[in-house]
Amino acid sequence: MIKELRVLNSKGLEAFRQGLRSKRADIRTYAKSIGNSAEYTSLIAKLEQPLGTPKTRMDVGVILYPLIGPSAPYSHIADDPMFWAWMSAVWMEDIIGPTEPVRSEERWIPDFTTRKYYRHLLQGPFVLYRAHSVDPTKIMVLLYQEVSKPGEVVAQIHASNDLAFSSAAELANMLYFDSATGAIKRGAGGNGAGSARRLASSFLNQFKVTLDIVGMTAQALFDILPAEYDKFKTK
Repeated sequence: MIKELRVLNSKGLEAFRQGLRSKRADIRTYAKSIGNSAEYTSLIAKLEQPLGTPKTRMDVGVILYPLIGPSAPYSHIADDPMFWAWMSAVWMEDIIGPTEPVRSEERWIPDFTTRKYYRHLLQGPFVLYRAHSVDPTKIMVLLYQEVSKPGEVVAQIHASNDLAFSSAAELANMLYFDSATGAIKRGAGGNGAGSARRLASSFLNQFKVTLDIVGMTAQALFDILPAEYDKFKTK
């Protein structure tokens, strides 16, 4: 369990980056050793209560929002890439299994030069949770997944700020999340009719030219969807 908040320093970031790039077999324990090292990190605060470990993307928000949310005591580190790189290092061993591939570097170290933070396994879901903190259950389609397996629907919706941070995210939930099974409906992935890819590219990104989709409610968007989405409108 995590008993304090830290950020990586430049030396720690480089050590973590090189560890990922070298594809070392012990990267999980190596990453944790970096995150726990006074040489590679700077202390932000000691915690009164240790942090639990997130299993789902929703858990990331639930655990961290009280500490780094907008009105929280450590909100100043919420958008610091060095903080998210540190969190990745200390949690890596817990959020991916021993045989699960580590995959791309940007899943662990936020991209410092572009807005592709959404690909980061921890910063991505936290930013979504923060944006919809009034009721994050309305975007379960983007948060119910295991931390290390966000999936295609998340990639399609979260890649666009206009979609991820507006009622369009709630629209995606209305269409693609099956509350009875607690999972995404069949057919939401891929590029078929009514899929999340089509929602992002063919419908919302076209309609935002003529409609204020950011200002519209999810229900209003739902009501003007073309017929190809009808199959997702029923439970």
